[in-house]
Amino acid sequence: MIDDDDVIGTLVRMILSREGFEVVVCEDGLAGLRAAGELRPDVVLVDSTMPGMSGAEVVAAFEADPAIATIPLVVMSADWLAPRLGLRKPFSPEDLVATVRRHLPA
Repeated sequence: MIDDDDVIGTLVRMILSREGFEVVVCEDGLAGLRAAGELRPDVVLVDSTMPGMSGAEVVAAFEADPAIATIPLVVMSADWLAPRLGLRKPFSPEDLVATVRRHLPA
């Protein structure tokens, strides 16, 4: 997960950990890109609005790097466009888990 908000990171880690997922939280886009390259996660949650590297820039960097381009990304946002992007904040625990499961590789 890539999100600069510690509260959201803690909440997502808690919810997904209870469902058996291993969760790594990175607080900025660069750290998230490095972690994705090293850990090769099944899914990455990305906040749309972060200082420095925005969610859109993180998505573009993922798509440009063949080593991580196939990792499913779920963009999280409080913006009204979020339903088309992935997951709208605030989200329920059920919506979070369902969204992650929907994006897991078969």
